[in-house]
Parts: sequence; structure tokens; C-alpha cells
Amino acid sequence: MRVVLLLAIGMAGCAHKTRAPQTPVPQEPPAVPSSGLTDFTFIADPSVAPPKVTDHQELIAPNPIGKLVSAIYPPEALAAGAAPASVGLRIVIGEDGFVADVHDSPLAPSSPSPFAVAFREAAEIAVKRWRFTPGEIVQYEDGQDVDDDGVPDSKSLARSDRIRVFYDVRFDFEIAAGEGRVRSSADPR
Repeated sequence: MRVVLLLAIGMAGCAHKTRAPQTPVPQEPPAVPSSGLTDFTFIADPSVAPPKVTDHQELIAPNPIGKLVSAIYPPEALAAGAAPASVGLRIVIGEDGFVADVHDSPLAPSSPSPFAVAFREAAEIAVKRWRFTPGEIVQYEDGQDVDDDGVPDSKSLARSDRIRVFYDVRFDFEIAAGEGRVRSSADPR
């Protein structure tokens, strides 16, 4: 009898638990990170023509060496929940392939923000770490016409001059799901 009574109490307890409303267990919100990474995009300036080259010259544009580092989302802007903002920069790539100068972009104006200085500083720190192959204007000479068809059969490099080249780049700073993110017009995603 004792076993039946315990079994009956146990079943009643189980039945009672299944009928009682389920109270969701509160979950803690995810921790806010202290920083987020950014992306960038290059913007072509349609008003600036490339340097003039002759039939025997070619402009070789700078190419990134390795991965171009992203800007780090400023912690003070993240902690304050800053509104989305953009920073436009014009970078001048020197003859050595390093970023020689950084200016405000006339193509991608920066948006006003209480954290505009911090956003620009983060973008400038990133671009100053970038490295490129230098821009060049190369000049070729025609080789011999070996088959006598009136057309040179080869070209040879006669001269290569490194030049300074500029690019405009835009960084977009935003907070998504409590995380600082920066996108760029050059972002392939």
C-alpha cells in the first residue's frame, strides 16, 4: 500500500508539473565587445584622368601587398552607442608603396558625428599601415622585326618611373547587435 501511495503522489506531482505554465528562464544579454573590426571601399574619381601615356608607355597602378588591415571600431563610440557614420579619406601612395599622405576625400565626405574625430583617427591608423606595389609609368622600345613583316616581334622595357598615386576610400562605422562594425564601398560581400 505504501508503494502505491508513493507512486500515486509521484504521478500527481508529474501531472501537476505538466499542467503548470512554463516560465521562461531569463537569459543574460550577450556581453558588449570592446571593439569591432571595419571594412573599407575604394572610390574612383571620375574627374581625374590618368597620366597621359604614349603608344610605347603603360601606367601600372599600385596593388595591395598582403591583406589591407581594417580600422578598429573606437571603444568610446561603441560604449556610447554611436549612430552610424562614414569617413572618407584620400590616400596618396608614395613612390615606395607606403601611404605618404592622408587627406579628407572630396568624393566621399565624412558624416558629422560626436565621434567624428575618433572614427577618422581609426581609419587613418588603418590606412597608414597599408602597403602597395608602387605606381609606375613604364616605357617600352620596339624590338627587331625578325620575320620582315613590318611589325616588331617584341618589346623590351626601356624605362620605368615610379609615381605617386592617390585613391579615395570610404569607411562606414555602425553598431549591429551590440558589436561595432565598419563596412566599406570596397567590401566584396
